[in-house]
Amino acid sequence: MALFLPQMTGTLHRFSAHDLYGVATYAGARQVGVGIVRLSSGVVRSSVRADSSASRGRSEEPQILGEVLLEAAANPGPDDKLVLRNISYRVISAEPRFDLLGNVAHHQVVLGALEG
Repeated sequence: MALFLPQMTGTLHRFSAHDLYGVATYAGARQVGVGIVRLSSGVVRSSVRADSSASRGRSEEPQILGEVLLEAAANPGPDDKLVLRNISYRVISAEPRFDLLGNVAHHQVVLGALEG
């Protein structure tokens, strides 16, 4: 009996390296089965360091937090890019989850905002 049944498919791009300008480059994309645990997005207000004492200037930074399950064959790594419904996310961490026989059943993945 399967412990993980994907709800949708996404595209997982493997992190390759950073280019000369510090922008992440990706190699190889593949379709993976995805189960969404939670996805949320919003804007976090943070103080502007140089201006924090005088006018109370603030900046707004987008924040995306999510947790998904990926099929066992996906084998995601840190800084990989996951595209779900034309929205790109960065893999922050990925932990394998095992079935009762000790085989990898799926991967639990924490997502964040993709910068750049």
